[in-house]
Parts: sequence; structure tokens; C-alpha cells
Amino acid sequence: MCGIARVLFISYLWLFSASAMSVQKDGDIAMKQSEYHIGQRLSQQLYFTSGDNILLSPTGIQALLCLLRNGANGQTRVEIEAFLGQEDGCAESEGYSEQLTGDSATQPMSEENGWISSNGIFHRSSIVIKDSYRKWLSHQSNVMLGKLDTSKDIEDANQWVRNQSRSKIKSILDDNAKNAQLIVANTNYFMGRWKKKFNEHQTRPFPFYGEKGQSSVPMMRIQSQFRFVESPDHQAIALDYEDETYTSIVILPGRQTGLTDTLKHIPSIMADLLISSEPRQGVFQLPRFAIESESPLKSILQQQGINRLFQFGGAELGNMIDNEAAVFVDEIQHKSVIDVNEIGTEAASLTTATLLGSLPEPPSQYEMLVDRPFVFMVVHIPTGSVRYLCIVRNLE
Repeated sequence: MCGIARVLFISYLWLFSASAMSVQKDGDIAMKQSEYHIGQRLSQQLYFTSGDNILLSPTGIQALLCLLRNGANGQTRVEIEAFLGQEDGCAESEGYSEQLTGDSATQPMSEENGWISSNGIFHRSSIVIKDSYRKWLSHQSNVMLGKLDTSKDIEDANQWVRNQSRSKIKSILDDNAKNAQLIVANTNYFMGRWKKKFNEHQTRPFPFYGEKGQSSVPMMRIQSQFRFVESPDHQAIALDYEDETYTSIVILPGRQTGLTDTLKHIPSIMADLLISSEPRQGVFQLPRFAIESESPLKSILQQQGINRLFQFGGAELGNMIDNEAAVFVDEIQHKSVIDVNEIGTEAASLTTATLLGSLPEPPSQYEMLVDRPFVFMVVHIPTGSVRYLCIVRNLE
């Protein structure tokens, strides 16, 4: 795999649990299939709507939607389940408990290897979380319940996400969420050291031919045996970590193959690589890179059929809160970071649903000072006809 400098490189790096390909209970299988489904559909839509690198945690997004699904009823619940592709729902699956807790369910994460997932529910005192929902949360590990009433409450929430992400993500609240009545969140963190590490002294500047043109990148290099498959449409390699339950898969589209076509075939490529392939000797070169990504998911999820959740005054979260008409989801935001280097991989994500009250805060008083060039128009309202258009550039 020497010819890594191609026109397209798949920077959507898949952190994959090797146990996902083994024979599991029906609930676990449904959860894993749902992850593939989420990753493929969202990444493909983001690819067409954004010219930037795409970094998602399908696991984190799924966990958040399952938290919302378990608190929903009516059409909202139906729409979330239809998107997740799970007729039995999240809460009844034993795999969901594993999904929520990560490795911490069985053993603490070491400083050098592991994955952990945590969930947070933060709300104002005016929002009452139902006892039944609290009881369900109590059966999950790593769940934080907090308030949003004071500045200290908000700082506690921000400190929670810093702790859970090992400071890779700094805050759960931004200016857009200052009026939030309820925030539902999932955060996860991964740290893995390569089983076969790259030699830092072999890293050299190398051209990378991206969609926006050529650039120079630090190219890592290793000569060793890895699980590897190739076809006219792609090359794929699996890089194992010291914790052998995890691997990273790098997929390089063929010179005549687009990223979108490759994304459609990720599950079959993964199966070929992790089940059917044998280790092969060769030379592998990979850019050292760090990516930060922030993606609002509301519009994409609406296009995928989740609409009622975002409806003003009708989110149908009656299984979570006492007054289900009191809130609706304003936005689902996904933040993620990843750092891939000679030693290994460190990554974190935060997925939040920000819920606002049905009665919005009154708008603040505006101030507009016309002290620079401006446009002035006379418009006929019934027809929209512009009777006069004036562009004022200078005044005496």
C-alpha cells in the first residue's frame, strides 16, 4: 500500500470493537447494525452538505437517540425507532446497557488503552424528571444527573464533560444553549496505543492530494504484517491496538472510485478485512493528523424522518418529564476530536440534545446604528415589488 498519496483519502477513521463481528445476542446484533446504519447515513449526508473533514461517533449519536427514545412516546418514539432500525427499541436490549457504559461496565479504563461512555441529564428545577425515567437511569453506569439553575450548575456540567473526555472537549454549554431547560448528553472517550507503533524517525513531509488541492503532511511509515484487503475499488487495512478488542480501519478508495461509493460498502469491507483476511507483509504510510469537528444534526435527522422531536410544543417526551408539552428539542449537536500519531489514537465526542421551553424568552431590545453605507428600499408589501432601491454610499 505504498501509493497512499491519492486524490481522495478517507479521513472518516473507524474505531471498531472486534467483538462486534462475533456471534452475539440478538439485541447486541441490532445495536451494532444500528451503528453502521447511523454512521453511513449521516456521513453520506454530511459529505454532500459540507466541504470539510467529517468525524462522527456513531456510537455516541446512537446512545443519545436511545436516551431520547426511552423518554419519548407517541409519534416521536416511532420516528426515532424507525431511524435506528430497531423494532424492539433501545431500552429492552441488553446491548444498550453495554452501549451506554462502555468498557467501564467490566473494568476501569487504563491510562493508555480503553473506551468509556457516559451520559448526562441536566435540567432546570422547573423541569421534573419522572421517577420511572430516573429508575431506568439508575440501572445504567456512568450517568450524571445535574441542574442548570445557577452559574455553578453550568460550570459543574462543563466540568463533567471535561472530566469524561479527558479535557478533549471543554464545555457542554455554549451561548446558543444559555436558555436551555433540559440538556441530554452522551460523551465518550477512547485512548489506544498501537500494537505495532510507527517509528517517529521515519515520519517525513509528503504531498497529500486533497479535494481542495495539494498540501504537505507529516507522513508516518511502517513496514510490517497487517490484515489487508484490496480490490480495483479500494484498499483497506486494520491497525490493531494493544487492547486487542479494538482496531482502526483505514479505507483508501481506488483512483477511479469516489468516497461516496466507498461509504456505501463499509460494512462489507469491514467483514472482508476482519473475518476473511490474513495478515500480509507490506509498507503502510498514513498521515499524522488531528481533526476537530462540530456538526449540527437537526436538519439531517429531520430529512431522515425524525420531526416530531423538534416540533414546537410537541416533542412527546412524556416518559421522561412530567409536563411533556413544556419542552422541545432545539438542536442536536455533535462535537468530536481525534488525534492519530505514531503512538496511537486519542478521540472523544460529545452529543447533546438541547431542549428549550415551548414559551420562548421575549426578544431582547435591539439597537441599530446606521453609521456606514447602507441600502434603503421602498417595497409594496402585497406584491413584494421594490418601488425604489437606494444604495447609500456617501452622505454630506
